[in-house]
Amino acid sequence: MLQGFFQYDVVRNLQTFYEDFTAGKRPKLVLSSPPQHGKSTLMVDFIAWISGKNPQLQTIFASYSDRLGERANSELQRIFDNSMYQRIFWGTKIPIAANVISDTRYKRNSAWYVGR
Repeated sequence: MLQGFFQYDVVRNLQTFYEDFTAGKRPKLVLSSPPQHGKSTLMVDFIAWISGKNPQLQTIFASYSDRLGERANSELQRIFDNSMYQRIFWGTKIPIAANVISDTRYKRNSAWYVGR
């Protein structure tokens, strides 16, 4: 992904959102831009980051299509399994779900992704 002003601005706003949220405020953030600006990628990275920092928080990735949501879920599972991510956020794990929808490594679940 080419990074520019938009991506850096989104990341600053997401950081502020997280800080306000954890401070007990009730922040609201709307992210709207044309297709192919990296919104989904930035949100997946943000969810992975806050899941590592605070696994007790619950997040929802909502999208206009099942395909985009499933792709985000698979990418989150890849991130959580990454050895570098595990060295940084060692307590973030994906539970082995009883309702496994596929025998592939990145489709262990479709709803929950952190074991705490």
